[in-house]
Amino acid sequence: MKIIYEDKDILVVDKPAGMVVDEGAGRERETVVSWLLQKYPEMAQLAWPIEAQIANRKSQIEEKRIGLVHRLDKDTSGLLVIAKTPKSQKSLMSQWKGRKVEKEYIALVFGKVEPKRGRIELPIGRAPIQRQKMAAISGGREAITEFEVLSYYKLSAISYKLEFSLLKVRILTGRTHQIRVHLAKIGYPVMGDFVYGNKSSIKASKEIGLIRQFLHASKLSFTHPTTKKKLTFESPLPEDLQIIISHLQI
Repeated sequence: MKIIYEDKDILVVDKPAGMVVDEGAGRERETVVSWLLQKYPEMAQLAWPIEAQIANRKSQIEEKRIGLVHRLDKDTSGLLVIAKTPKSQKSLMSQWKGRKVEKEYIALVFGKVEPKRGRIELPIGRAPIQRQKMAAISGGREAITEFEVLSYYKLSAISYKLEFSLLKVRILTGRTHQIRVHLAKIGYPVMGDFVYGNKSSIKASKEIGLIRQFLHASKLSFTHPTTKKKLTFESPLPEDLQIIISHLQI
């Protein structure tokens, strides 16, 4: 875990891929929360309420999720802000709820995305049959995703040519698996996504050596809960994803 910024109120870290945020996402020994409590044991005493973002659990107190304001999927790397006081958490959560936080991601998707800019407005909820998955369904919660093509790539062989698009993605809402679900729904699944990808994207992901989804939280902007100054943090594409890009053709 790399610390990007820290003061008495907040902590901004660069989460590596493969680490879950809290125990609610699995039974892994190493989580962002376990790392946090090991490094800042005094925070264990600050068991303030946090509204769980899981259906039918909004009234529960999630003490082990202390300090968390938002989450990233296990295999999504990038920026994560953590509150160090109840006051800071309340302020940050209010900003998230009011859609005052700017969140940008970098994603490599399967296929040549056209047009180069787009906006996806499809509600997201639990998949009707596979309840552990999310889906774009009527009756789901509002979800808005904007994207812009940064580059096109390809991988050519004697008998075939694969095309990919590197996207800058901005989310205006924060639904579970939102980017992955939205991009898959419009026919451009995230590379390395073995849950929402299709047969072609999964095969191509294995061919180019991806063992996790090509999704990185690259930029985060919000207002500091105490100073009220706007803070902006950026995280470069991690080495494992840079290597994948270097093997593709422009």
